Order: sequence, then structure tokens, then C-alpha cells
Amino acid sequence: MRDDQLETGSSEPLHNGSSATGLAAAPAAGMSLADGDVGEADHPIPVERAASNEAAAADSESALIVRRVTELQCEHAALDTLIAKLIALRGANDFELRRLKKRKLKVKDTIMLLQLQLEPDARA
Repeated sequence: MRDDQLETGSSEPLHNGSSATGLAAAPAAGMSLADGDVGEADHPIPVERAASNEAAAADSESALIVRRVTELQCEHAALDTLIAKLIALRGANDFELRRLKKRKLKVKDTIMLLQLQLEPDARA
């Protein structure tokens, strides 16, 4: 058996770097794929950079929550003012007042839930 036949374990000879199946052989682990090309295993993402990306994502998410809480607090204050004005108008629609009060409570509940997301779990 010739050397090129020993590589594949086949009686078919290899031609121009191809295997017995006619496909180009894959490079061994850690070897270059082509001139200057490198496999993914040669350049894993450093742990520090991965942790940094996670921290940045958490900071971004926290900033979004803080912004949303601020918006909801403004809406809550506006609803409070509107409800007070409607109550002062003695002839205000009771159905409208109930609707606004329910909306105000829902906004307050949402604010509380978002603020709980910002605080670390004290039980942990």
C-alpha cells in the first residue's frame, strides 16, 4: 500500500489533498483553515468580556426600568391632579371618576412591580 492510501485506510489513492470521498480534508484542531483564517476554537470570547457584556446589558435594562418608573410617576401625578379637579366640579361623572381612580391604582401597582425589579432580592 502507498502512503496516500494509508491515510484513508482505503485502496483509493488521494489526489491533490482530497480524501477517498473526493472532499477536502479538514484541518486538525488548532490548525489554520486557510492562509490567515482561523477556526472559532482558536479565539474563544474572553470571560472578562462576556461578563462585561452581561453587566452592560443589566445596566441598560435597569436604565430602561428607571425611565419607565419615572414616566409612570408623572402619569400618576397627572391622574391625581385630574381626579382632584373632577371632584371639585361637583357635577362630575361618577363613572369617569371611577375609571380614572382604577387607572391611577393600576399605574401605582406597575410602579411598585418595576421598583421591585430594580432592588436585589433581600431573601437571597
